Amino acid sequence: MVTLKDVAKRAGVSIATVSRVMSNSDAVADKSRQRVLEAIEELGYYSNELARGLRQEKINAVAVILPDISNPFFADMLRGIDDVLSTCSYFILFNNTDNNIQVEKKCLENMRSMALSGALVYCCHKSLDALAPSLPANSDTVFLSGGNGLQADNTHFLSFSRKDTAYAAAKHLYGLNRQKLLLMLSSFRQDDNEFAEGIKKAAEETGGSYSISTSADNERDASRVFGQAYAAEHPDGVITESDIQAMGILSWLRTSGIDVPGDISMAGLGNTSLAQCTEPALTSAAPSGYQIGMAGANQLLNLIQKDSKNFLRDTKTLEQMLIPNIIVRGTSK
Repeated sequence: MVTLKDVAKRAGVSIATVSRVMSNSDAVADKSRQRVLEAIEELGYYSNELARGLRQEKINAVAVILPDISNPFFADMLRGIDDVLSTCSYFILFNNTDNNIQVEKKCLENMRSMALSGALVYCCHKSLDALAPSLPANSDTVFLSGGNGLQADNTHFLSFSRKDTAYAAAKHLYGLNRQKLLLMLSSFRQDDNEFAEGIKKAAEETGGSYSISTSADNERDASRVFGQAYAAEHPDGVITESDIQAMGILSWLRTSGIDVPGDISMAGLGNTSLAQCTEPALTSAAPSGYQIGMAGANQLLNLIQKDSKNFLRDTKTLEQMLIPNIIVRGTSK
């Protein structure tokens, strides 16, 4: 196996110089850096991150724990995380939990023994207290889903408001003279009371009314539940928690001969890639999963590298990324 010593010998520099090049330090002359890079390519050297991690007590890896990668919202979130971490030479150890708290606990406990640099976690539970004993004490964890009162060392929370996101969507639809809104929540999540609070606030301010239904996070069940709600309530506006639900509802409306946006307007709270693929395209309330992933990854990197002068992300930029806004598309024009 090719070692740092072999690379240093081929390049005619010290092992320390090779190490500085590998860590992308600025304290290396351009000519020396070029010789080292050429030697690395010629010898086929690759860094043993695990061995380096054992020496430094941390490896450049981050655990990412998400509830459902088949949901485009979380797939977009993972992409946002990776787009940020990969620019700083951190790689991802991904865990899909199906929103099972026992799986989440096991993932966090495994992280303790792997010398990872940190973790990004999205949970959909009403309370996160059961996770507290499993959280690693020697590295930072950022919850992308809020804290729900959890208090633990080295534990941090991405600050954004689901209530404000739902409020923005509801205000938009009420502003189009829609009077009876339906909020379709996902049975997958247990922490979506903030969405309900947002639409309630908008209804109180505008004098509109609203009802709430819950479906599984798939097209078929969303279509079924919406059909029942429409027969009972005849809403003229719909807000869906997920874009998958929106696809099912749009299908039901099209089959029933109900015009969107003429007879009924819609907005989604996911802003995934699916939102632009529906017919008509789905109006969305941001932030998207991608933006949440990017902001969370940047926050974690700030924590990991807080003692480094080479890296600090502008916190104001991160906050602005998470401000709710409406992307108007065909379902609410």
